[in-house]
Amino acid sequence: MTDDTQQDSGAPPPDERPEATPPAVPAAPSGAAAAPPPPGPPAAAPPPPYRPGYAQAPGVAVPPHWVAQVPPPGRPHRSPVVTVILVLVLVFVGFVVFGVAIAFMSQLGDGPSLSLEHVGIITVEGVIRDGGAGGFFSGPPGARGIMQQIRQARDDDATKSVVLLINSPGGSAAASAAIYEELTRLRQKKKVVACMTDVAASGGYYIASGCDQIVAQGSTLTGSIGVIFGGIGYAGLMKKLGLTDETITAGKFKAMGRGSRPMTTEERAIVVSMLDDIYTQFINAVAEGRKMDPAKVRQLAQGRIYTGAQAKKCGLVDQLGNFHDAVKLAGKLGGIRGEPKVKYYGQAKGLLDELAGTHSDLGRILRGSGNWTETPLRGPLLMLPDWGLGIEE
Repeated sequence: MTDDTQQDSGAPPPDERPEATPPAVPAAPSGAAAAPPPPGPPAAAPPPPYRPGYAQAPGVAVPPHWVAQVPPPGRPHRSPVVTVILVLVLVFVGFVVFGVAIAFMSQLGDGPSLSLEHVGIITVEGVIRDGGAGGFFSGPPGARGIMQQIRQARDDDATKSVVLLINSPGGSAAASAAIYEELTRLRQKKKVVACMTDVAASGGYYIASGCDQIVAQGSTLTGSIGVIFGGIGYAGLMKKLGLTDETITAGKFKAMGRGSRPMTTEERAIVVSMLDDIYTQFINAVAEGRKMDPAKVRQLAQGRIYTGAQAKKCGLVDQLGNFHDAVKLAGKLGGIRGEPKVKYYGQAKGLLDELAGTHSDLGRILRGSGNWTETPLRGPLLMLPDWGLGIEE
């Protein structure tokens, strides 16, 4: 086909063709709602959440939403030292609360009574000697400590009566007399009951006689009303070994009682007169406390030991019984109804005391004063300081 033929067809060339127009949309009839616009492209999906721990691949750009988001805050890190301190503080507070609870319960005692009135308990244990309140390492209290407890019980209005719990073979005459005098003052205001356990002899019986009533076990060792003064004479041994005593004194009787030489007749008379004086004081104290004739007490004395049953027959003990019987008797004498509550004087009665206190086995071991190290009984007598008296051959 020639160019003339193309011109005759009347079709415009390709570059001159009009642009295609979209088909006309028929107009909506008057009063009809407009048609909704055509839907647009779909919305982009939200960015995925931040996932910590994923490493960025090499050569790959970090997505913007990963950079913008921050990991959620975690719990602050606590130092191990702070944690240990907090645990120790909580444990300490727990022990304190537990100890206070035990101490409070021990003060209330046992029994159905709801009253605050109680029976005071004062313990005399071991050799009677001068000393203070005692403690964890110093052992049971001395005479001054016991006297202080007696004064506290006397001034405590809630303490209606007192039980003197005795387990002692005796001791110093002066210390025993001091406790006896304090008990007589207590008796002017309140009733006092002595409770003898294993042994209450010599000085132990001295202070028991200062109470209103005495309760003892049938097998308790008591009595031994007497005085002893003595030691070992080693003058003969020194002579055999060729030893001499070069002691120099100022005063004729200053060296009296030394074991390096026998006593003279004059020195022995002085010691005998001293023992007789203390012995008489002992007998008079027992006679006054027990309301007995001094002659009868002297007859029963003579340094003899009695069992609790024997002592009851001869009037040195009022009744046989144990600690609870003594507490019940004291409560009755003090006017307390029902089972009396008790209050211990001179004892902490807390957790530490229960574990290693004065009367616990652990406490004895730590103090080095267990039962195996205490003064043996050997027929308990009222002991005086051992001055080492010599013995004439």
